[in-house]
Amino acid sequence: MISKLGKRITSRNKGFRYERDLARTLWEKGFACVRGPASGSGVKNAFCPDLIALKNGKVFIMEVKGIKEGGSTKVSRDKLERLIAFAKRASGNREGNVYIFIALKLIRRGWRFLNVRDFLREEGVKKVYTIKYTDALNYMDLKGIVGIADGHCLGLT
Repeated sequence: MISKLGKRITSRNKGFRYERDLARTLWEKGFACVRGPASGSGVKNAFCPDLIALKNGKVFIMEVKGIKEGGSTKVSRDKLERLIAFAKRASGNREGNVYIFIALKLIRRGWRFLNVRDFLREEGVKKVYTIKYTDALNYMDLKGIVGIADGHCLGLT
């Protein structure tokens, strides 16, 4: 695919665009947001999530993915375990105010959020997990994330 500026649009560029879009969206909802500098760079030894968002003392650690209508996306167990390890470091092993999500940009439908701990508990042990667009429609929306940050809901998926 070629952009309006005549540049080739790669899946990596789309990923960056989704990350920036989510950061901007959350910022408008009162969150402080930082994109991980190693996001998508293939750095093996240092790990950084795609996005970290903070609001009201709550920390949201996110892996950002995009899914076309009727499509799916994959995420490795290793990546999810690294997100959990990052959250433990950030929280000092006190996980009460640290939330880990896969943020899914559903093309033409907005954002949905999948709680990583709940997802792993439900899906069991696999090397790679597939998340379908049709399943993602049932996940938490942006209002749910804002609700968690503002103390209005418990953060259930």
